[in-house]
Amino acid sequence: MKIISFILKKVSFIVFSAAAIVLAINWFVLDTSNQYVFRTSEDIPEVETALVLGTSSYTIYGEPNKFFEFRVDAAAELYERGIVQEIIASGYVDEGYNEPQEMKKALVQRGVAIEDIQLDGGGYDTLASIQRMESVWGVDRYVVITQEFHVKRAVYIARRLDVEAYGFNADDVSSNNSVRTRVREVFARVKAFGEVELQRILSIF
Repeated sequence: MKIISFILKKVSFIVFSAAAIVLAINWFVLDTSNQYVFRTSEDIPEVETALVLGTSSYTIYGEPNKFFEFRVDAAAELYERGIVQEIIASGYVDEGYNEPQEMKKALVQRGVAIEDIQLDGGGYDTLASIQRMESVWGVDRYVVITQEFHVKRAVYIARRLDVEAYGFNADDVSSNNSVRTRVREVFARVKAFGEVELQRILSIF
């Protein structure tokens, strides 16, 4: 019994410590980005470029993806108001699957001029999309558009990499699927923290 009690205490300590680390990292990511994320277009500093982070235009059930629809709605709003003049649609591209191209179609339908839309098929994840803004497109001042839970991670990545990025919250989605998405986001922030902070350390040497 003593051995079992000892093991349970050790396991409890490990679980508690891991949970505390996850919560601390999430707090740091959110605290770093909060002041640069905006809910209304009137509050966003004028920038020339918007980065729209990709997601599938349809859900796994074949229905229109509200995450996608609301992101392109938000991008079109900033464009229409003259806050941005160029939109870079960044996402995943595979055989028969092209997130940036789908965003382009949706943006054109919403009145964005086709010549003001750039496609980045190398944005296979958020970190890649952020890094490519400077390395590929030569842009180091822009607004990121996606849902709030996601945009804060994106802005954290950019700011920790010394990029002047702001965030604009696309409308959110309420569903059982969105709950799972938010749970995944907790661990996605931990992953982003590890990648970004390691990159910062390596850049010193």
